[in-house]
This record gives sequence, structure tokens and C-alpha cells, in this order.
Amino acid sequence: MDQNLDEKKLDKIKLRILEMETDNIVKKESNPAMEDKIRKMIISEVEKR
Repeated sequence: MDQNLDEKKLDKIKLRILEMETDNIVKKESNPAMEDKIRKMIISEVEKR
């Protein structure tokens, strides 16, 4: 059951990264800023239960 939850989280994270990258094409943020945003988003998603 936990694995199913992890799969859903992973899919959600992948989708969020795609959305953020698409957003970034418009905003043209620097790569380090983008990586930091993605890292924070992944951490917050993983910590959710």
C-alpha cells in the first residue's frame, strides 16, 4: 500500500516539475533558482502523508 502512495507522490512530483519548467520558460529564472524551487517542492511533497 505504501508503494502505491509513493507512486502517486512520484507522479505528482514529476507533473509539478514539468509545470514549473514550463512556467520557467516564460519567466526565464536562473537555473540555480529553479533547482532550489524544485528541491523545496519535492521535499514538501515527500513530507506530506
